[in-house]
Amino acid sequence: MSVGSGWISWTAKPDELCHPYGRMLVAPNKVEAKLAKSYQGLNWNVTNGAVWALWVGLLQLDDQATPKDGWNWRIIHPEGYETRYPSIFAEIPWDTALGEPNDFNKNGTELNWQNYGIVYHTRGFWDTGRDNVSTVITAQGAVCQYTNPRSVLRRYGNYRVSDPLYIVQQFTHPVPSEAGNICAMTCRQTGLCVSFSFNSITSDCQINALDPKESTHVSKFTTDSSYVSYTRGI
Repeated sequence: MSVGSGWISWTAKPDELCHPYGRMLVAPNKVEAKLAKSYQGLNWNVTNGAVWALWVGLLQLDDQATPKDGWNWRIIHPEGYETRYPSIFAEIPWDTALGEPNDFNKNGTELNWQNYGIVYHTRGFWDTGRDNVSTVITAQGAVCQYTNPRSVLRRYGNYRVSDPLYIVQQFTHPVPSEAGNICAMTCRQTGLCVSFSFNSITSDCQINALDPKESTHVSKFTTDSSYVSYTRGI
């Protein structure tokens, strides 16, 4: 976690609180999302209520039909470029008791600019505006994640991702004898890598934002005997 001095609007670039070695939270599965909720709840208690909310890397695309549609995990990298992929709505521990995400109803009018995610109080994830301090909750810091270059990779079946929206990176390495190791190393160095799929015949490497073990992710994968897949430990 990185906490600034006072309230931090989205336009103040809270991603930079996590740079250069980390990124704002993306939670590719329900386990990590619940860890983030528990972490902020603990943080609230330890600080005696001083820290209300923390930004996370959650962005809703514009012009969505409902407040629940179009939520993406996104990273602004230290180099300035952006990576994003669609979230799986049911895996985010929204504060459903208060109807989150709800676009904040003020005086009977829906304010449809609540396109950014925070972890709030001990309650879970909220949607909020980027800099509307007077009308909605903004945040005091950011939940940061750091890539573990020694994270454990475990073999898990023969799968490849069938939905290109969830492929973070895909490449073919020119040296077949090195391709498998390069694919594994790329996964370890990539913030959004949850699993990877490798074809030893074509040297094709898929860096995936999903986990083939997760029941809500299975539909995004295709069984393919020409690929071996590995999952990355949290």
